[in-house]
This record gives sequence, C-alpha cells and structure tokens, in this order.
Amino acid sequence: MKRIKGMAKKIRASARGEACTLLVHGVHKQTPDNDTVVLCHSPFAQSGVGAKADELDSCYGCDACHSWLDSRTHAHEPRRIKETVFKVAKLVTHCRLEEKFEMPLDKIAEKL
Repeated sequence: MKRIKGMAKKIRASARGEACTLLVHGVHKQTPDNDTVVLCHSPFAQSGVGAKADELDSCYGCDACHSWLDSRTHAHEPRRIKETVFKVAKLVTHCRLEEKFEMPLDKIAEKL
C-alpha cells in the first residue's frame, strides 16, 4: 500500500512549477513561476460526491483553468468542449510525466 500512496503523491507533486496544459482561451492566467498549477483530476470520471479520478486521469492546470474545468466558473460551457480540452491536456501531461519519471506511462501506472 505504501507504494501506491508514494507514487500518487509524486504525481501530484510533479505539477509544482509546471506549465498549465489546459490553456483555456479567455480563462488561462499565466503566472511567472506557474505557482497556481496543480494536478487537476477528471471531473468526468467521478462517481459520487467527493470522489476523485486517479492520478493518471488528470492534467496540469492553473487555478483559473482548473475552476473552468470543474465548472466553478463558466458553468455554461458545453460538457463536450470541456471533455475535449481535458483529453488533449491529459495527453500532454502524460508526455511530461514520462519525461519526469523517465519511464513509459504503463510502468508509472503499475506503480499506482
């Protein structure tokens, strides 16, 4: 069990200092040191209040884009648009994770 928690924590921590991958036009707010970027879990895979997707069903996102994705702002945006933006951001995040951990995504997933 420790290994699961350890890798998940490393993936969440990997967002620190990264650039936002959501880059929502008209919403994204670039900061000089990307200090608002966190790991944004998919809001589309949830099942129940407070449930989160796993760390690999996530992307790097700044505070403003994360709020957009979770519908805390811009709730009028169609779900299909948010899903498409999220899927692209998730792919970019996966590439960055492979570079950071120097292993393919399937090996990272095995450690979760």
